[in-house]
Amino acid sequence: MKYAILIDGYFLEKNIQLKFKLEKTELTIDYIRNFCRFIFNHKGNDDVSKIYYYDSLPIITNELQNPINSNYNSYNEFEYKYYNFKSSLFNNIENIRDERDPEGKNNIFVVKLGYTTATNWEVKKNFLVDGHKIQASSVIPKYSQKLVDILLSMDLILLSQTKEIEIIFIVTNDSDFYPAIEYALKLKTKIILVTFSHINISNKLKNIVTEILIY
Repeated sequence: MKYAILIDGYFLEKNIQLKFKLEKTELTIDYIRNFCRFIFNHKGNDDVSKIYYYDSLPIITNELQNPINSNYNSYNEFEYKYYNFKSSLFNNIENIRDERDPEGKNNIFVVKLGYTTATNWEVKKNFLVDGHKIQASSVIPKYSQKLVDILLSMDLILLSQTKEIEIIFIVTNDSDFYPAIEYALKLKTKIILVTFSHINISNKLKNIVTEILIY
């Protein structure tokens, strides 16, 4: 049975870091490759069509205005390093070769990127407000991914409409994908949710998917 794998990159990266106690920039391509091999071991890699990876690059800008003192927030050295790390990671993912190809010419991954925006500001975690007065250094930008969920949902729907793909593995815990999953199931596509042992699985997803695979 032909299958495809759809990966919510932010979810995968965050939870590999938690599982293996990694810092943000310690995540290497081998962790992602081994995760996919775990899925291959469940279904075999002969029938995998493509692996789709959805994420966005971090935002780097000095145009964010602090709401407390109206000064413009400048990105720091770590944020610049993390941007370069993510850019390199996406490039490496795209260049992962299909292990079934003896000549090693075919790529098995398709990387699709949305974008990141600063939607608001929030008080830093564990920050104690002295006399209920929040200072400019107390707040940080709150970032949000855009288009990533839409790209994944669209591919989930489109793949379920093809006669070639019978099973779709979806790596996420986001219940926003419920409508797309529901649609795919109506077309007789089997949906296997892939998650982590430390995750409290969304009840909405748990109750609708065909199967749950724990990494």
